[in-house]
Amino acid sequence: MDITSKRGFARLMLRLPEYRTELRQHADHPQLKELGEAYELAFEAAAFWSRSTASVASACTAEYRDLVFDLEQDVLHSLEVASRSRDTTFDAAKH
Repeated sequence: MDITSKRGFARLMLRLPEYRTELRQHADHPQLKELGEAYELAFEAAAFWSRSTASVASACTAEYRDLVFDLEQDVLHSLEVASRSRDTTFDAAKH
């Protein structure tokens, strides 16, 4: 897992503390690694635009915050799928 993905996972664990165990259990899954990386990038972009004085800053901030929320939902959905189907595609990458 690269540094961006690790930071995204750390942020997700802070944001979704009730799912920390599940996040740790599936941290090596490629889909969740990608979501962790995307989460970090979207979070940083939202933070950048929230500090910006550009005329498009508020629109960009809102767009990236929406993306952050959508990625959180994607992570939760992925964890739900993982918990329901341990012997199918989600865990196949571990074997």
